[in-house]
Amino acid sequence: MMSWDGFIRVVFEYPWVVVTILLGLLLGFLAVLGDVKKAKVFWYNPYVAVAFRLFLGVSFIVASMSKIPHPAEFAENIAAFQMVPFWGVNLMGLIMPWAELVCGLFLILGIRTRAAATIIGLMLVMFIVGLSVNLIKGTPINCGCFESVGEPINWDLVVRDAVMLIMIWQIFFYDRLFVFDRGGFIWRERKI
Repeated sequence: MMSWDGFIRVVFEYPWVVVTILLGLLLGFLAVLGDVKKAKVFWYNPYVAVAFRLFLGVSFIVASMSKIPHPAEFAENIAAFQMVPFWGVNLMGLIMPWAELVCGLFLILGIRTRAAATIIGLMLVMFIVGLSVNLIKGTPINCGCFESVGEPINWDLVVRDAVMLIMIWQIFFYDRLFVFDRGGFIWRERKI
């Protein structure tokens, strides 16, 4: 049985686990009740998109903070994945943390949320492919996700990135609330 201290540690060190569990429980509960209409109302709700924007924005800002001051260490993590040509490793080590920071800020502030969601979604697809390929090959490397010398790669990280990709998908299609435009923060109806 998990102690209270262990629970608090999981909540603060791995908030994506809590978000994933709560989201899964809510959607599972609605599915068990057979109320698909309520599940759709939940999924299409713009407030859910705002919550996902805040969560992902903070996550990507935190992830970039350990990479920006140490680009060489992050470039070594990129090189360990063996998916980027040698001439692109340093360039990617310099650009990707700044892209994470800017996109995270844009998601939080509501500026160009579709563009930020697209860039983060592409990065997540790249992370999922890189992690999966190296897990299948059995390469013993560190993730480098939230710190330069991070945890070893495992399938939990693939699941985490897949859940984040689902959140990005929801933001891309259903985010209409508190979007910063020329007139300030507005409720904007998006045409799909």
